[in-house]
Amino acid sequence: MAGTSRQAAFDAISGGAWNPSLERRRERRCQRCERSAQLDIIVRQPFSANANEVLGLAITSARTGQPYRRGQQSLGMPIDKAERSWHSPTGALSSWLTLQPDLQWIVSPGASRELRNALVVGLPVEVSAEWSR
Repeated sequence: MAGTSRQAAFDAISGGAWNPSLERRRERRCQRCERSAQLDIIVRQPFSANANEVLGLAITSARTGQPYRRGQQSLGMPIDKAERSWHSPTGALSSWLTLQPDLQWIVSPGASRELRNALVVGLPVEVSAEWSR
């Protein structure tokens, strides 16, 4: 009974039954990213016979949706149509040690014209050990 009365209250507030198609249209109108694409090129063992060694290049682009851009412009926020990035992931040195130096160039970070293009440098380190009994 409690579930039925909750559903009746929801229907009274929302003006009827839930409409998934209408909900998806509302979500699309509010989404920041309309579409995105990524291309990765990975080369295994580029410098040695180490099976864990990886060198790569990745290109990513995310396009903002027109409703989002209109909303930002109505608030006086300068906005670009897309954010693009290029980065070069690299991989492991051994079975127990992984260094992943990462160099990224980001054009229009956050699709904002107020932010300058950015160079990002990172060095994640992973150390693993196998435990035996």
